[in-house]
Amino acid sequence: MLHPLVYFSYETRGKMKKGNYKLVSVVSLVVILLFLYSLTQENKELERATWLWDTQLIKEDAETITNLIKEKNLTMIYVQFSTDIEMSYYQKFIKELKLIGVKVHALDGSPTWANSLDEEETFLTWFRTYQQNSKPEEQFEGIHLDVEPYLQDGWESKQEEIVEEYQAMIKRVNEVSNELNVVFGLDIPFWYDEINFYNQFGQGNLAKWLIETVDEITIMAYRNFANGEGGIIEISQNEIKWANEANKKVNIAVETVELPETYTSFYGLSNNYLDNELEILRTNFSRDKSFSGIAVHHLISWKDME
Repeated sequence: MLHPLVYFSYETRGKMKKGNYKLVSVVSLVVILLFLYSLTQENKELERATWLWDTQLIKEDAETITNLIKEKNLTMIYVQFSTDIEMSYYQKFIKELKLIGVKVHALDGSPTWANSLDEEETFLTWFRTYQQNSKPEEQFEGIHLDVEPYLQDGWESKQEEIVEEYQAMIKRVNEVSNELNVVFGLDIPFWYDEINFYNQFGQGNLAKWLIETVDEITIMAYRNFANGEGGIIEISQNEIKWANEANKKVNIAVETVELPETYTSFYGLSNNYLDNELEILRTNFSRDKSFSGIAVHHLISWKDME
C-alpha cells in the first residue's frame, strides 16, 4: 500500500500547474524529513546516570561498584572527588569504566559553594592537577556540580544576593570547563523556573539562564509518579522547553533516598515500579531533542531497593 503522500503525488500529477506541483513536492519532502527526524529522536541513545558520593568505595570495593554499574545498565556516573583518595584509584576506576562505555564526571558541591571560594578553588585545583597527570583513558569527561544554595540559613532573607553569587560561581566554573575541554553539568531543583533575577548578569529566569550557560542540566524532579498534576512530567516541562530552544541537554533525576515527604522519593517502592515510571518519562519526552536521559539518586540507595 502506498504512503498517503506518494498516493497524493500520483493522483495530482498532471492536474496542477507547475508551481503548485513544486510546492507539493517541497511540502512532502519537509513532512518526510520531520517524520524521519522524529524516528531518530525516538530511537536515540539515552543516558542512564547516577551519583556515587562515597568515593572510599572505589578504593575498598571497586569491583562490586563496577558490577553494580553494569547491573543497572549505566552509561554515566558522577563520582565525588576527595583529596583523601589517591588519584591512582580514580585513574584505575575510570579506565575500567570507559572500557565498558561508561562516562565519568567529577562530582562536588555544597550549599555554601555559592559564596565560598575556598571549596570551589580546592575542587578546581584538584581537578586540574588530576587531568594534567592522567592519561586520556583515565581522565574525567566532565565536571558535575550539586550546589544547593537554598539550603543556606540566609536563603529567605538574602535570596537575591545568594542567587547572584551562585551565578558568578557558575560563570567561573564554566570558564574552567571550557578551558579544559570538559562537559559542565549541573543539578538544579525543578522549581528554579519560579525564580527571577535582576543583577549584573542581566534580567531573566534562573533556570533558563542556567540552561543557557552550562552544557547540561539534571533536573531534580523529585516525585515518585510520572503522570498527573505535580508529577515528574509536569514539573519538568519548562526546563525541557528552554533546553530545546537553547540546544542543550537535560537529564531528569529521581530520588531513592528516604525523605520526610514520601511522594518525593521512590524509597520503599519496588524496582519494578521505578522502572515503569522511568519508562513513562522516556516515552513522553522521547521526541524532545534536549531530553538526554534519566538519572537516579543515588547508586547505593538505588542498590538497596527490592
